[in-house]
Amino acid sequence: MSTRAAYDRSHGVCAWHAAILEGGLAGPARDLAQTRLAVLTWELDELDRKSRWSTRHEPSGPEGDAWLRAFAAVDGHAFLGGPARGSGQACAGSRDAPDLRAAVGMEPPVPPVVADDSP
Repeated sequence: MSTRAAYDRSHGVCAWHAAILEGGLAGPARDLAQTRLAVLTWELDELDRKSRWSTRHEPSGPEGDAWLRAFAAVDGHAFLGGPARGSGQACAGSRDAPDLRAAVGMEPPVPPVVADDSP
């Protein structure tokens, strides 16, 4: 089996490894990562929708375990039992943490606009 075929059958590169690559992912690997993250995002949204009271009767599909796959998509070693990568060195949101979205070519999320109801 070729390296390309093995990669295509795998879950791809986790965002942590993509972020530490020089220049991030490129070409087909980047396209595949973007597609897989888009599907995972949709599944997480669908899981959220189906967890609401008004849609409780809808059966769960493959999105039922999307929240677990999301951890592995961020860090492929998420379920190996060790401490979080970079613990004590960098944490999410710190200046030292890698920009995981930029590594796979995703735009940063736009923060929601919250109305200020203060007097």
